[in-house]
Amino acid sequence: MIFQKLQDPQNQVIDVTKSRCLTLLSMV
Repeated sequence: MIFQKLQDPQNQVIDVTKSRCLTLLSMV
């Protein structure tokens, strides 16, 4: 659990990039 919390910021960034990619794909 502790390690997951430490990696949380990185996961958030990945989620943001994924959401952007999904929006771009949906636009196309």
